[in-house]
Amino acid sequence: MATNTERIVLDPSAPDSLKAGAEKINRAFDIYDQKVENLEAGVQVAIGTASDLEFKFRFEIEPVLSAHTDDVTRIDARIDNVLGDQGQLTDAVNGLVASEIPELKTRMNNVENDTGVLYVKRTEKDINGVYTVVRSFRGNGTMHTKSELTLPDESGRYSRRTETRYAADGTTPVSVVTSALFYDEDGDLYEEKLGEY
Repeated sequence: MATNTERIVLDPSAPDSLKAGAEKINRAFDIYDQKVENLEAGVQVAIGTASDLEFKFRFEIEPVLSAHTDDVTRIDARIDNVLGDQGQLTDAVNGLVASEIPELKTRMNNVENDTGVLYVKRTEKDINGVYTVVRSFRGNGTMHTKSELTLPDESGRYSRRTETRYAADGTTPVSVVTSALFYDEDGDLYEEKLGEY
């Protein structure tokens, strides 16, 4: 008695044909390609976030910490001056506590608010793929900083960046800094001069 062995179906409309199998494989590759693109985009966002955090440390947090060091040095100098006269020591210390400590606490609270950035969101992508607005948010969802690129030249390079910092409520501007952006002959940003425009 002869047995029938299964053959490859060549009918393209059959669900188990070579064409249907190839289409399944191609769909799987399309999904894989999309996942790779998403991962690459995530890496670019992470690189941008790291650059933003480095800039924030160098131009915002580090100067504040330096100011605190200056405050401590100033207080130490005042205490040294007072140590020469024991009768005035108590009054001087009480005066320092009353005048300097609240100010230091306020400045430290401001530093804590400034360093509480939890996430960054980029918006308003231009035709060259550059996001022109970057907002950073605190853990409670309020906006901390908005950075905006403006005044593009004919090559699409922006000549001005404006950064606005917001109070803890996320809507009240605390400071606005505008800076000029400079590019080299390859079109790469090499310098940003704060306060120049």
